[in-house]
Amino acid sequence: MEVMDARGKKIVLRTPIKSVVVLTTDGIEVLRTLGVGELIVGASSLIWKEPELWPELQNVANVGKWNDPDPEAIVRLMPDLVLCYGHNPGSSLEEKVGGLGIQILRIDCFRPSTIKGEIRTLGMIFGRDEKAQEFLAWLESHEKAVLDCFDHSGKPIVAYMEAYSDFKASGTGTAMHELCKLAGGYNIAETTDLQNPEVTTEWVMSMAPDAVIKAGSIKRAYSTDSDQEIRDLYTHIFNRPGFNQLPAVKNGQFHILAGDIGPGPRYVVGLAYMAKWFHPSSCGGLDPAAMHKEYMERFQGLPLKGYYVFPE
Repeated sequence: MEVMDARGKKIVLRTPIKSVVVLTTDGIEVLRTLGVGELIVGASSLIWKEPELWPELQNVANVGKWNDPDPEAIVRLMPDLVLCYGHNPGSSLEEKVGGLGIQILRIDCFRPSTIKGEIRTLGMIFGRDEKAQEFLAWLESHEKAVLDCFDHSGKPIVAYMEAYSDFKASGTGTAMHELCKLAGGYNIAETTDLQNPEVTTEWVMSMAPDAVIKAGSIKRAYSTDSDQEIRDLYTHIFNRPGFNQLPAVKNGQFHILAGDIGPGPRYVVGLAYMAKWFHPSSCGGLDPAAMHKEYMERFQGLPLKGYYVFPE
């Protein structure tokens, strides 16, 4: 079977796939949506940091970091397929694992612009075309509801999108940049032509953004029973010298968006929050939490728990 990977490279796979190692949580969510989670025999160490979110995977093999896996651990499993991101880990994965006949597919499943095609690809690979189509229909209907709630011909909301690291902007080519544009925003880091340019408070202040969205790497967003971690992140950014003088902050348009609902299979939830923040008068009727609840229950088989945005 010939498929296209995240790098635009044609890959010929032997099917059927009866065992798979998945290095990305995005990929695991998609496989769980497709109903083939039982084929996962190994996963990255991220799975054991939040066992409540991945209960069925606690007994699979730990193959190391998502961006630096243990080749020997993968080889011991001899899976039919390894799924990983397009550019992480590096080419040593092919050199140390692919050379032994283990198939590797680099597929991102986190960018809004490419995830739909990748879901179709995975549905085809695992013989779950109908499940893939069911999820895509759900995804597209909710995305349409979001995009229909505001006037796309109006002036875009000028936004500063900060990545997970301090003073690293989400620039061109990132999923957060794509979400910003979809939600009717103009990303001030677009002019740099870099994925994650390093910026200063002074530069952000000179751009006077109408909104600030910080991508939060919340360690246990699903499992936590308190908003303390995401609240602390908000306070950490808010207390930067001069930051509280930004128009966005003065107008209550500074928000934390957990990575769980930004890039990835749940991107439409993050998109709904962003549209609601950017266009409160016309998109105020959106209910991202209800959308998230439906996704978790219907496609992940789990109740919705945790904290994902701040302020609510």
